[in-house]
Amino acid sequence: MKSLSLFFAATLAAATVLPAIQAENPSVQAPSKLPAGMFRTLGNQIIDKHGNPVRLSCVYWLGMNVKDGHLINMSAPFKGIQANMDAIAATGFNCVRIDFNNITLHDDGAPALLSELDQVVAAAAKANLRVIINDHSNEGLRGTVPDVSCTAQQANGLWYDVGGATDGTDGCKNPGHTTQDLFQSDWVSLASRYAHNDTVIGFDLWNEPIGSHGHSLWGGGSDRDIHRMFQSVGSALLSKDPSKLIFAECPLAIYDPATLYDGATVGSAPWGDCTGVKKLPVVFTVNGQTIKNKVVYDVHLYSNAVDDYVRLFGPSNSPTAIKAMNESFGFLEFQNIAPVFDGESGTGFQKNPDDEGWADMLVKYLNGELGSVGGPAFSGNQQGMGIAWMSWNTPFTKEGDDDLGILNLDGSRIEKQLKIVKPLLYYPRPKVSSKARTLSSRKELNKGN
Repeated sequence: MKSLSLFFAATLAAATVLPAIQAENPSVQAPSKLPAGMFRTLGNQIIDKHGNPVRLSCVYWLGMNVKDGHLINMSAPFKGIQANMDAIAATGFNCVRIDFNNITLHDDGAPALLSELDQVVAAAAKANLRVIINDHSNEGLRGTVPDVSCTAQQANGLWYDVGGATDGTDGCKNPGHTTQDLFQSDWVSLASRYAHNDTVIGFDLWNEPIGSHGHSLWGGGSDRDIHRMFQSVGSALLSKDPSKLIFAECPLAIYDPATLYDGATVGSAPWGDCTGVKKLPVVFTVNGQTIKNKVVYDVHLYSNAVDDYVRLFGPSNSPTAIKAMNESFGFLEFQNIAPVFDGESGTGFQKNPDDEGWADMLVKYLNGELGSVGGPAFSGNQQGMGIAWMSWNTPFTKEGDDDLGILNLDGSRIEKQLKIVKPLLYYPRPKVSSKARTLSSRKELNKGN
C-alpha cells in the first residue's frame, strides 16, 4: 500500500467520551462483542467454542510498526491506552489489530515495546475487546527508496532481511538484522508471553508479503517459500498455545496480469493472491498431529485512492473487479474452503470519486450480498467476512498521505467512514433449527399449490 506518515501535530489535549454506537434502526440489535473463549475455523466461518459463527470486526491501531515507535494518538483526542480501548469498544468494534517490528525486540526499545503490548492486552480485556498481533516489518524504518516505505510494506517482499534470498537489506536500503530463524524465534517469544491469554486471539504472521516479480512464492521449498514459513512458524506458535488463530496473508501487489500461484489463473491480485491454497493449503503440525482449523487467510482491500485499481479493472465495483476478487481469494469463501479476513481496509474519500463505489462494493462483498455475480453468500447464522478497519487515528493529511483514519480531532467518528463500518460489525444471528427449515420449505411448497 502507499506509504503512511505516522506523526502529525495533535491539537487537542483532553479525551472525549462518546456513547456506544447503536444500530441505525432501533429494531435492529446493537453490535456485539465476541463471546468468551477461543475460536477455530469450520469451512468459511470462524466459530466459537460452542460452534456458533462469529465475526471479527476490528480496527487497526498502528504506531509500533516503526522502530522504537509507540501507538499513535495516545495524548489526543483520547488520552492513554485504556481511554482509546474504551472508545474503540464504544464504536462497536470487537477487536484491535496492533503491530510490532523485529528490530525493536532486540534494541534498547524492547522493554518499552513489550510493556506497551502488555498494556494494550490488559486494556483490551477491561474493554471486552480481543487483540490480533501483527509483525509489520523487520527494521521499522522507512528507508531511502523514493515512493517506498518499509514501515508500510517491506520492499524485499520477504519476511526476513538477512541471508537466504535477500541482498542483506529490507529492500529500502536499510541494513538487515532479521534472519529466518530469528523471525521465528521472535514470534515464539511473543506466543509464549501471551500463551493461554484469551484476550490475544491470533497472530498475523507477516504484513503484506509481495507476490509480484517472484518476491514471495507459494510452495517449492526455497528461501522465498512463504507457504513453508506459514506452516513452520504457525506450528511453532500453536505448540505454545493451540487455541490461537494464525493469520496467513496472501502475497499481494500483483498489478500487472500474471499467472497466479495456482498455475492456471491469469490476472491481477493487488489485494492478495490466495490461489496457491487450492493445491497447497496451510496445515500446521503439533506433536505429530495435523491442525487444519486454525488458519485464516488474509487480504487487504483498500480503496482506489490508496491502491490505484481503476487502471486495472475500471471502477472498483465493476464486474471485472469483482471477478478478479473472486478468482484470487473469494473462491475460498464461496467454495466453503476457509475464512478470509480483510486485514486492512480503508479510505479517506480524498481526491478520488471511485471511493464511493468502492465503499458500497466492500460492504456488499464482505456481507455476502454479491452472490449473483459470483461473490460469497452467507445464510442462516453464518457471518460475513471479518475486517480490520484502517485505522484508529485522526486522518493523515500530509502531502502524499492517504487521509486514512476514522477519528475527527474532537474524538467523534468520521461519519462517512462510520457508515461503512457499521454494517460490517458483529451482529449474531440465531441458529435456524432443522424444524424451522422444514416448516419454511413447506410454506414455499404451499405457495405453489
